[in-house]
Amino acid sequence: MIKEKHLNKKLSVIAGFSMNKNIEENIKVINTHAYEVYFVGCDNARASKAQDLYNKARQIAGNWNIISNGNIESTIRHVVGKGGKEDVVVICGSFYIMCEARKVLGYSDTSD
Repeated sequence: MIKEKHLNKKLSVIAGFSMNKNIEENIKVINTHAYEVYFVGCDNARASKAQDLYNKARQIAGNWNIISNGNIESTIRHVVGKGGKEDVVVICGSFYIMCEARKVLGYSDTSD
């Protein structure tokens, strides 16, 4: 849906997944839409490491614009900073990365 809504725009994806998800299928879906993908990880024992996601994506997608920085904050700042006004950035994957991603983007969440 995002790609259809933003035709002719460069779609960059920042993704991180927990180990128990169907990572291969997720990578295949992202591969059909994204111009480039940045894999990130987080400090949670159930989260996949960015390098492991990168390696799996290389096996599936071959020569594709895949970057493995690993750090959520620096990756978001890099992607948003280099993007053009019309570019689209999607952050997806595990809830484990979303809390940190939301902080970087300036969203404040309430917690107990």
